[in-house]
Amino acid sequence: MLAQVGITVTVALLALAVGGMRSALSALLGAGVAGVTTFYASRRASVPEHSVGAALRRVMIGEFIKILSTIALFAAAARVPHLVWPALLCGYAAALVASWLPSMRERAVAPAADGVRVTNESGL
Repeated sequence: MLAQVGITVTVALLALAVGGMRSALSALLGAGVAGVTTFYASRRASVPEHSVGAALRRVMIGEFIKILSTIALFAAAARVPHLVWPALLCGYAAALVASWLPSMRERAVAPAADGVRVTNESGL
């Protein structure tokens, strides 16, 4: 969460420097879309289930709702006057990537169950 806020603020400040206040607000709006939908999907996925199939179904439905919500929020953003689309999309992309960072960091350093270090498919 802290990484997402830090990257969002950085992108908004860059947008402010390049395109002014409208660009900065558009970048924040894009980050808000990513933040709200990611928060929803992560909370939905964290609910315990009685079986693996039920847990997978919960995650898949959550991701589907996340996609529909993202489309709806972008459609709502399109109605905002003087929206700067490149800044909005940059804010969205930055916040989305930042939400992946903690899980990528955990995976890079977490040992596997048998004590072998987890690596990517190429063995690196």
